[in-house]
Amino acid sequence: MGTYTPEEMLLPVGLDEAGLRLALERLPSESLSVYRRRLLLEARDPSDPTQSSLIKSTGRKVGNFELPIFIIDLVKDSSGDPTAADPYIEVTSTHMRLYNDKDAGTLELEIAFATSRWMLDVYNLLLTSTYFSVATGDDYEPYKESSSLRYENSHAMTYERQLFQSYQNSLPHSYLKEIWFSSLTAFQEEKATQAEVLADGDYFVDRTNGVVWSHSTQQGNCSYTYRKFPFTCCFQSVRVLPGNDPDLDYLHKDMLISDETGTEQPLLLNPLGAELYNRVLVAHPLGWGE
Repeated sequence: MGTYTPEEMLLPVGLDEAGLRLALERLPSESLSVYRRRLLLEARDPSDPTQSSLIKSTGRKVGNFELPIFIIDLVKDSSGDPTAADPYIEVTSTHMRLYNDKDAGTLELEIAFATSRWMLDVYNLLLTSTYFSVATGDDYEPYKESSSLRYENSHAMTYERQLFQSYQNSLPHSYLKEIWFSSLTAFQEEKATQAEVLADGDYFVDRTNGVVWSHSTQQGNCSYTYRKFPFTCCFQSVRVLPGNDPDLDYLHKDMLISDETGTEQPLLLNPLGAELYNRVLVAHPLGWGE
């Protein structure tokens, strides 16, 4: 008589049909609650062919979720404005950098993940900042590795935001940096204060709170850059990095004294870097000599 080995099989449910529309298949042994959460994330923030989307969505595709670790906000003065002239935060492949004036290149704090290996080390250094405040997220664990923080920065842009036909528009974002208007009738000359908006074409932008005032009725749309604060740093178990990140040199090269600057710089290809370059060249050789 033949023998039979039972095999587990997933029975399709309504969520699987929704997953087909979102191109997210339920993983083997994945619970419906976890699958539902993945589908909600994909529905609210659909994947697209941009670098930022690839960085955020890759873990979701394989069943891993990002975990909020740090919430970094701006220190403000008595009038409610940020004390930093041009605040900016970046998390690269090997570093976290906090600028109090990005346009001027003024760096307040640089944290190397090689020497600050744990989240606790990063947190203690962030507490020393003058221009930024830090709080821990619900998923903060002091001994998670800092090198798993998501690659991102605090700069963002919104395109063609429709303006209401009014004398005042409140934009959905605060801490604006630059702004452009499609209407050259209502927005001709920017004033330093709201009180100076006295004639047609005058306008004032409260960049801290994201509010636009004008003397004429506003129309058309606006595009603007803004600073994403509070800024949330997330832990990723699956981390995606752009191949052109300059800080990857700190992973792929050993430190040598530079002849030009006299300081230590990542200059000599190390075994990890050599292996990576060789794999790239196998798939896409330079073709020298042909």
